[in-house]
Amino acid sequence: MPPSSGALLKEGWQGEVLYGVSPVLAALTAGRREIHALHIQQDIDGSARKDSVVLNRAREAAQAIGCPVFLASKHDLNLLADNRPHQGLMLDCSPLEFIDIADLPPPPSAQDAGPVWLCLDEVTDPQNFGAALRSAFFLGAAGVLTCARNSSPLSGVVSKASAGAMELFPGAGLRTNVRRACEALVRIPGGAGAAQVESLNVSVATGILLHHLLQPGAAEAGQ
Repeated sequence: MPPSSGALLKEGWQGEVLYGVSPVLAALTAGRREIHALHIQQDIDGSARKDSVVLNRAREAAQAIGCPVFLASKHDLNLLADNRPHQGLMLDCSPLEFIDIADLPPPPSAQDAGPVWLCLDEVTDPQNFGAALRSAFFLGAAGVLTCARNSSPLSGVVSKASAGAMELFPGAGLRTNVRRACEALVRIPGGAGAAQVESLNVSVATGILLHHLLQPGAAEAGQ
């Protein structure tokens, strides 16, 4: 693997910066992005078994799709990731785009319960958006609908916050007048602390609601 200098690394960058173990591995295997290059931190400690396994998986996944692999300094990767935790792995890749809602499969008939989709309306914070995607993927939602405007883009920050779930999930744009289209509205009742805390974080609320919808027997099993 040839080393890459800081200047050449930045000048030669072709697409988006994607960083972190889970997002990079997911992107390399999902096949939803055009992958330009994989960059691995040159002084990363490969003696630890876990780190060695991760690095080998990343190299093998890159080689399987014909993606070039380069070594880069931690300093250079820090600059590209704006000092966010890249864990020694970074991809130069095309942006991930939303799927248009018109391209989704037709909804199930009224007789079928159908899959559960998470709908997020104007969630602009990338950390919240990513955490909500992570909960949705972990709990078994079929996909995520979000508004085409006033929503966080599918950025590297979101992918890192989602632990790579963004790379594997179908994301789609949600049309306007969401509330008007709802057949019912629900709320999460609070406990004694609700008087001091005005509302739940959107990603926390997402996890609670999806757990209730997708894991209905979990609460009963724990009793």
